[in-house]
Amino acid sequence: MWHGWPHFLGLAQKPYEHHHEAQAAARALGIVTKDEYLACYSEDTRLPQSPDKKHPDWKDWEDFLGGQPKYSTNEEATATVIKLGIDVNK
Repeated sequence: MWHGWPHFLGLAQKPYEHHHEAQAAARALGIVTKDEYLACYSEDTRLPQSPDKKHPDWKDWEDFLGGQPKYSTNEEATATVIKLGIDVNK
């Protein structure tokens, strides 16, 4: 089975063994969404194609890539907008 030139030439690196290593590498590449990850993960040959299936301690893409947490309710989001002084009527 063909695994690519790095493997053929003996230059292939082993995938990141731990979730936090792959997480740090993806964030270092500036990847912030699942779509970006799927388009760019091959820039680091140690990143898995499907980290959600590779790592047993997987939570979700937002956690893996460091996205901002979503609000549980509209009320919580509204309270935050008011607290930050964001004027939505402009």
